Amino acid sequence: MFLNDEYLIRGVAGRLFRHFLQAFTESGTTDFFNKEIRRHQSLLLPDYKDNLETRLILLTRRLDERRGNIRLERPERGRVRLVVDRSVRLLVSDHD
Repeated sequence: MFLNDEYLIRGVAGRLFRHFLQAFTESGTTDFFNKEIRRHQSLLLPDYKDNLETRLILLTRRLDERRGNIRLERPERGRVRLVVDRSVRLLVSDHD
């Protein structure tokens, strides 16, 4: 995943970020629950010990390092909030 043409993250954490941004751009969704995240097959989370919390922490840190207009907050246990301070355009490429 790239953010403003700069490499941000890849792998499961990258797929999580893409999932959050797609939900936000398509329906305005900003709150996500861990149980719902684990059910999404498109994220390709491992069946056993998915380390979701660790991946979310890594993604949160990467976004915080950018000090940009997109960040993740944890308002309560088991919940993630995407905070977007300006308009977002998601470009999806099939290139690996």
